[in-house]
Amino acid sequence: MGLDIHIDTNNYEELHSDDYYDEKNDYFNKHSLSRTFCNFMGRQDLVSHVPELDQIGEITGVDISSIYEMENYPEEEKLEFFLATADSE
Repeated sequence: MGLDIHIDTNNYEELHSDDYYDEKNDYFNKHSLSRTFCNFMGRQDLVSHVPELDQIGEITGVDISSIYEMENYPEEEKLEFFLATADSE
């Protein structure tokens, strides 16, 4: 069992060519996020000190607020997801 973050877009076809999953090019692994990064994402509300991802943002001078925004989904999409993955009514 593991934790993965998948980034989806509404213009997937424009961003990824047909050879995106071709092992020779290894694009998929070059663009995947590590499990450590996933753990950073989940710690924002769990620690009493400044979360590690915020610290990285401060050190590098990068605004990471848009990364945290990836966790916020519109209510309708969340409901559609839950309904689509439900085992029964």
